[in-house]
Amino acid sequence: FSRMRVDGEPVDVSASEREALRDGIRDIPYDVIELRGPEETSRWVSGYGVGLLARSLARGGPSEPVCLSTPLDGEYGFEDAAMSVPMRLSAEGVESILDWELDGRERDRLQDAYDSIRADIAAP
Repeated sequence: FSRMRVDGEPVDVSASEREALRDGIRDIPYDVIELRGPEETSRWVSGYGVGLLARSLARGGPSEPVCLSTPLDGEYGFEDAAMSVPMRLSAEGVESILDWELDGRERDRLQDAYDSIRADIAAP
């Protein structure tokens, strides 16, 4: 949320607005399931997203940062795990990982995600 922009301008949202936005984003897959059916949902959504990204890469890469899972090597203070982070892509691949400044809550949540991933990697 600290990086959220509307028409290029920073937007400050209250805690209740953040929760409503999170709920809306979490509901999107269920809305697609309802519209497309569960047997088509993953294939359609994943395929469409991959198609958009492939077309963008064929044209030199997206002009805006994208969030994709990639191995981290010190970015955000993490290594030996792959996480979805903002990056710039070019036709050659990952151009750079954007190490954005996060507010305290965002940083804590990212740390929790990293800790969970590392625990899963270490589990037998």
